[in-house]
Amino acid sequence: MSQKNTVQKYILFFLSFLFCSVLFFHFNLPVYSNTVDYLEGKVDKTKEEIEKQKTFLNQIEEKIKEIGGSNYSLSQQLSLLNEEIDNLKEEIEQSNAEIEQKLNEIEEKEKVLEQKREFLNEVSGELYMKSRYSSSHLFFSLSNLNQVLQSMFVRRTAISILREDIEEVNGQYMTLLDVRSSLEEEKLKLDTQKKDLDASYDLLAKEKQRVQAELNVQLTTKSMVNRTINGLSTQLSDLQYQLIIARQGGTYVNPASVPTSSSDPNLSLAGFNSNAPAGSFGVFSIGAYTHRNGMSQWGARARANAGQTYQQILNAYYPGKIFRADTVVINGVVENITVKMPTTTYGKLNLEDDYLLRLNEVPESWPMEVLKAQAIAARTYAINYTQNGRKAICTTESCQVVGTTKKGGAWKTAVEATRGVILTDGGGNPFSTQYAAVHGGWGNHVKWDTTD
Repeated sequence: MSQKNTVQKYILFFLSFLFCSVLFFHFNLPVYSNTVDYLEGKVDKTKEEIEKQKTFLNQIEEKIKEIGGSNYSLSQQLSLLNEEIDNLKEEIEQSNAEIEQKLNEIEEKEKVLEQKREFLNEVSGELYMKSRYSSSHLFFSLSNLNQVLQSMFVRRTAISILREDIEEVNGQYMTLLDVRSSLEEEKLKLDTQKKDLDASYDLLAKEKQRVQAELNVQLTTKSMVNRTINGLSTQLSDLQYQLIIARQGGTYVNPASVPTSSSDPNLSLAGFNSNAPAGSFGVFSIGAYTHRNGMSQWGARARANAGQTYQQILNAYYPGKIFRADTVVINGVVENITVKMPTTTYGKLNLEDDYLLRLNEVPESWPMEVLKAQAIAARTYAINYTQNGRKAICTTESCQVVGTTKKGGAWKTAVEATRGVILTDGGGNPFSTQYAAVHGGWGNHVKWDTTD
């Protein structure tokens, strides 16, 4: 082969390499750039949608607050109307009793009048007969004249007395008739007032039912918007992760950055990985946003399934804290735990028998030890947030989720079993017992948590 042919081959190889390189950079680089731009656009749009949904959520919460206030006001008005109706019922019953009594007295007076009239007629007739007898025989029996006159005087006196009695009884009778008439008029007025109050009560009850229905619609809408926001937040996290990969071409985690522990193998990366299922290529946890403070609810469930008590669960998530019952220290003063818990939506609720029973934080189907731990954490959170009832606590995810109805079953059993029990520091002061659904395997107080 000649030198000329060899040179031609090298030139051809170089041109081929140059052509392939141009093709690579021409077609590869724009695809990478377009992917980043596309992901950035998706991230921006997702953020905008989240903000729109949050604005909508704020509007719904304001509406719920407004409706809740109206509902509470209507409940108060219904309560007042109930009291007035009950009072009117008592007055009507009392009037009926008085009317019945007056009717009985009138009946008795009628009997007395009838008896006295019959007696008067009898005496008057007898006196008339005696007077005729006395006139015809007066000249033939002058010796009996004194007796006749005396008899006539006695009868006339008796008749006079009877007439006075009849007039007196008749006056009492007429008075009773007047009283009965007055009572019947008063009863008619009371009946009319009661009908008016019943009508007002029915109107308010229908309005309260309408407001409650509207409130339920808003609460349902709020729940849907929350789910939408959570879904968009998860989508945003995925997009941001994809954007990082697209920008960096991959992800690298330095094992040296993972904390280690010599006291508990489970608090190290090796211990965490050893609990992963066989064949796993990665160990991670997904869920809603978490602040990684306090109790992990799913972690608590896993601990309960492993046989831990609620005391052990709470000691794990709130290390160094003390169980305390019925009293709490606020600003250095020992106080009884408040009975009423002020809320921003429902007014004041009984802490144990109403507020805690309305909480919607964990499923009732979970183990009882988890429910007890949740009840104590929620009670402590409310006491700390309100400073033992000194201010109102919100009823949304920003504080603790409070529903419109009370729960029974296992949750009620857990609340009652831990009644009055809270967590405090060594001085008896409450603290913020934050909790979340998950911590993603890492908690600020427990570090690596393989139960989460």
